[in-house]
Amino acid sequence: MSECSIYQQQAEWNEATAQAAKKGFPDWAVIMCFYAALHWVNYHACLSGKIEELKVNESVSGRTLTQHDLKKRYVQKIAREDKQAVEAKYKSPKNNQFKEGRQRAKELEDAYKLLYSASMRARYLDGLSITAKEHYSGKDIDEYFHYLIVIKERFSHL
Repeated sequence: MSECSIYQQQAEWNEATAQAAKKGFPDWAVIMCFYAALHWVNYHACLSGKIEELKVNESVSGRTLTQHDLKKRYVQKIAREDKQAVEAKYKSPKNNQFKEGRQRAKELEDAYKLLYSASMRARYLDGLSITAKEHYSGKDIDEYFHYLIVIKERFSHL
């Protein structure tokens, strides 16, 4: 098994766990969607030879960045590169592919942020006055699976 494939395998297992938890444990389904997304990001970085970018060793203004900070930055960087590639290829903002490509780049960044936030809410009850299970039972959690698909489609290959 290659070094990178462990991230792929973990992402797939986390996604399967999210699917299994979907009905009875929606809070855990949301958490596992985020962890699957996180490992797709790791997988892509590993395949790209950039896994070191996701290791904690960087300090900004005396503050050490967390692994979550580094992953978020990596997703932002990839989204920015995707947007620039689309703009360079299609040139005109009136071109449908130009608009769609820019929208995909924004959706990629948003999907990771939203999964992260939902996971924090589920794990730490951020902003909740009820349990995470109660909170997510009243929601259509398919949107979180959609965010995972957005991440997976972009980060599961080069």
